[in-house]
Amino acid sequence: MNNRDKIVELATGMITGTCPEEFSDTRTNSKALRDMFIEANGGSNKLSYKNFYKGSACFDIIQEIIPIIVHEGFTGNEFWTNLVEYRNIALGDDLEFITEDKTDFIVSDLSYGTAGIRRQRLGKSESYTIQTRLKGIKIYDEFKRFLAGRVDFDKFVQKVAKAMLDRLNEDIYNAFVGVTASTRGLSSKYVITGTNDEEEVLELAEHVSAANDGAKVVILGTKKALRGLSSANLSDQAKTDLYNLGYYGNFFGHECVFMPQRHKAGTDEFMFDDKKLYIIPVGMDKPIKVVNMGVGYIFDETVGNPTTGDFTNNYTYAQDYGVGLAFNAKMGFYTQA
Repeated sequence: MNNRDKIVELATGMITGTCPEEFSDTRTNSKALRDMFIEANGGSNKLSYKNFYKGSACFDIIQEIIPIIVHEGFTGNEFWTNLVEYRNIALGDDLEFITEDKTDFIVSDLSYGTAGIRRQRLGKSESYTIQTRLKGIKIYDEFKRFLAGRVDFDKFVQKVAKAMLDRLNEDIYNAFVGVTASTRGLSSKYVITGTNDEEEVLELAEHVSAANDGAKVVILGTKKALRGLSSANLSDQAKTDLYNLGYYGNFFGHECVFMPQRHKAGTDEFMFDDKKLYIIPVGMDKPIKVVNMGVGYIFDETVGNPTTGDFTNNYTYAQDYGVGLAFNAKMGFYTQA
């Protein structure tokens, strides 16, 4: 196995938990990955015009490693873990999603003289796929900096991966934020606006639990949103949680889960709504469906190419993924007025 294949195998093993025993520690993995890359790059950790071009070891390895870093960063997000069903096709996941029909059967009264009651059809499963689309980012640097080897591959890879991950997170949230009472599978019982009245929130939580066979529910929100939950009588533990955590850890027996706020890509504007609470049943069929093709593409425009118009190297990194929404289980959306 050549060094390039070893690097890709180790990077893949890091996210699938199939690393060799000698690489069982995460820090060992990271160091081994970096050391292998430097060896493939002739002993240097710098990218330059001479070693970074289509067909070179550096180019091909980075093209394969970035999707792995994006995958690792996404699957480590606790908030999306509760809401997103994620498929990475490059890791062998099935492209098809299947949702079970949640039809409730109604039992009717019978008499011994007749069995004339309404027939009810057994619900069917539905299968569907998510359409994917290529998303890209163009990066450039001055030719002399590349020629001098002053571009660190760690920074290059991490920044590109972060940009793709930020866009993926934003696309997911934008699909989620458009939910209304008329969204298929929901109603005005589950998508409401209120004044932080404890009875409204508790009633919504009970509706969500009852619609999911009595499942335990948790309340998700940013710190500011969770802090908006109010009660006329606060326990000492609630006051301690507010002081130590910045929000209430429990609300009348329902666990509160903090979702870290983040900025929209390229701005200082918050992504998550600080006035919205999400009430979800534990173990629910996750409503957000994401398909990541798990393959990265780098297109280069080197110096001398008439499209650049100056002495710069342009690199476009692209990745193919898609986001969809399907509510097969009830969950609650509470907007604080």
